[in-house]
Amino acid sequence: MRYLLDHRLRNELADRQRFLYDVFHIYTSVTSHKDYLELVSVPKEEINICFVVGHNTFAKKILQQEKFEEKNIVTITCQANVEISKLPLPGHNLFIAKLNEAGCVRLCSGKDFGFDFDITESEIMLYRLSSSCSIKEQLEESFIQVKSNWRKVQ
Repeated sequence: MRYLLDHRLRNELADRQRFLYDVFHIYTSVTSHKDYLELVSVPKEEINICFVVGHNTFAKKILQQEKFEEKNIVTITCQANVEISKLPLPGHNLFIAKLNEAGCVRLCSGKDFGFDFDITESEIMLYRLSSSCSIKEQLEESFIQVKSNWRKVQ
C-alpha cells in the first residue's frame, strides 16, 4: 500500500500514520518527494491500494503523472473543480471520497472524531469499518467507485 500525501498537508503526517495503523494495522515508511510525502506499508505488497490525499490540483497532477502498480486508487480531495473521475486510468479501480449534492467532499473537524487532522466522511466510514469487513468491502462502503478496470461505473 502507498499513501501519497500532498506536501501542503505534511504537518498531518504523524496523525495520518496513526490513522493508517488503526485502519489497516500496518506500519509505514516515509519518503519525501518534490510535491508529496510517500508513505509505504511494511511490507509494501500487504494491501493493493494507493491513496492520493491532497488538494485538487495535486491529486490531478499525481493521477496524470504517476505510474501505479496498485490495482485500487483512492483519491481524497475536495473534487469541486477538478473532475478526477474523467482521467484515464486503464486497468485500475478508481474510488473518490463521497460527495455532497454540490459535488464537494464534506470535511469534518477531526477533533470531533478523535483525530488531529480534518477528516472526510469517507475516512470516518473507513475507520469505523476497519474491524468489521474486508478491505474490498471497506472501500466499496466508504468511497464512490467511479471506474472499474477502466470502465466507468457511474
